[in-house]
Amino acid sequence: PIGCPIACAWPLTPPVRCCADGKSWAYASRIDHTASMGSGIGPGECSAVLLPDGRVFVAFRITGGQPLWSAFSHNFARTWSDPVPLKGTPGVPYAVWPQLKLLSNGVLVLASGRPGIGFWVAPTANPENATWIGYDVQAQHTEHLPSDPWTSADGTTSYTGIAEPEPGVVLLAYDKIGKNRVGNIQKVYSVRITVSSSEVPVTY
Repeated sequence: PIGCPIACAWPLTPPVRCCADGKSWAYASRIDHTASMGSGIGPGECSAVLLPDGRVFVAFRITGGQPLWSAFSHNFARTWSDPVPLKGTPGVPYAVWPQLKLLSNGVLVLASGRPGIGFWVAPTANPENATWIGYDVQAQHTEHLPSDPWTSADGTTSYTGIAEPEPGVVLLAYDKIGKNRVGNIQKVYSVRITVSSSEVPVTY
């Protein structure tokens, strides 16, 4: 049923809700490791959205330092297309727990990282074979918070969170820690990003 939500778990298992209010869940399917993915821990740390055309789009981690992969389902997560890596410019979307969000204005966005922190916008409402448009969150951090700039001594776990507090506005949360994810102080920041359309650059 299209009205039901889905959830992802580790390993990559998106179940379908089977009763009201999400109190019970039924197993739907799993995306397994394929030879084309190479070495690594395999599919995990996933995020899924229901697209306007009724398909489910899922993005997921293979391993740190490698591009995110994705797949589509035409039958609400019962079966999946062959997984493929995401494409982007500049660079490609990396690498740990992606955060997908279909905004109320129809724009599909993605937050991810490792290395670094990336914010990505799909060029169209259909992300199939799309080249995602990337934005450098660390550079924006330094520009807007010169009192705590991002330097070569800083690092991040690259785990993020996103929400849409207002139409077309993304609230992106991320962390800042010592290089190589070590240190005694871990700071958490959030930034408001306006995404008016897929054709117009975002503003912070």
